[in-house]
Amino acid sequence: MSNASAGDVVPFYLQETIGGSDIDNHNSLPAFKDYRFRGPDLFTVEAQYNRKLCVSCEPCKEGLIRTVCSHLGLVLGYDAGHVALRRPGFLRVRQSYDSGISIYFGKDVIFRVALGFRL
Repeated sequence: MSNASAGDVVPFYLQETIGGSDIDNHNSLPAFKDYRFRGPDLFTVEAQYNRKLCVSCEPCKEGLIRTVCSHLGLVLGYDAGHVALRRPGFLRVRQSYDSGISIYFGKDVIFRVALGFRL
């Protein structure tokens, strides 16, 4: 929440944004354009699920399929947010979800691609 004294306002370039990625490269509401929603008061909720598809490929034979399977992962995410001139409520919350794949090198994600969709 932002607070300005009576009669003053927070300049637009200092207001928080959601939608796409912000100036710090943090994604929120990925289905919308960057900096889509701007306002002095901000409310966001984010949930993300990352899972390696095949932790141990016992049924897979040695070879290309086992190698590819052991490096791929699934990405699912949900975002909801709202910006307002005053304290935001829960009535007009914008929502989006994203899904995609990730590439692992050991236990670390080295590449991630996801598509965002509006609800």
